[in-house]
Amino acid sequence: MLQLFFVSYTIYNKEDMRTLLLITILLLSSCTKDDYCGMVTGGRIVMPTTSPIPLYILEVDGTEEYVNEKTYFDFRVGDAICLDF
Repeated sequence: MLQLFFVSYTIYNKEDMRTLLLITILLLSSCTKDDYCGMVTGGRIVMPTTSPIPLYILEVDGTEEYVNEKTYFDFRVGDAICLDF
């Protein structure tokens, strides 16, 4: 829908250009740098000897990331994932 807006929007004057530039800046600044995205390449569950609570680990592009139980069981190898910290 948003892409359709930009494609069909015709710039008639400088004020329209400023508005379009402002919208673009706001959209780009809404992304957070704390997101880590990639493909799930593996995973495992580790049961620590000192705790009865298991640790869930997903490998995202080969990097191990600790996740909660729901996230671990919702994703499979080959799925795209974005984790926020």
